Amino acid sequence: MKVNGTEITFITDTYADMFRRKAVIAVKKKSGRYYGDITINIPYYSLDGGECFLGNDCPKLISEMVKCGYLEIVGQIKVNMSTYNIGRFTERFQREFGSETQEGERKAG
Repeated sequence: MKVNGTEITFITDTYADMFRRKAVIAVKKKSGRYYGDITINIPYYSLDGGECFLGNDCPKLISEMVKCGYLEIVGQIKVNMSTYNIGRFTERFQREFGSETQEGERKAG
């Protein structure tokens, strides 16, 4: 997918904690360089199955993921002075980008 003129792909994994929640990182398709965190880990708060906390670093990318049918926004949570969206990755995202790490054994945390 393309955002701000940059082709983006995703690395998926799980956070290295007891909850094993999905971790998704956006990288530039051409160079493989880091673009931004789609998910963030907030272990103090519970989520329903398949849900994740979405970072605030890449709002245009997250908006484009929703438009492309990769992600659904299902709620929000306020943590300290910030508000984070809660999302769920769609079957389309799972088919195209896999359910686990595609490029190496990178563990997010």
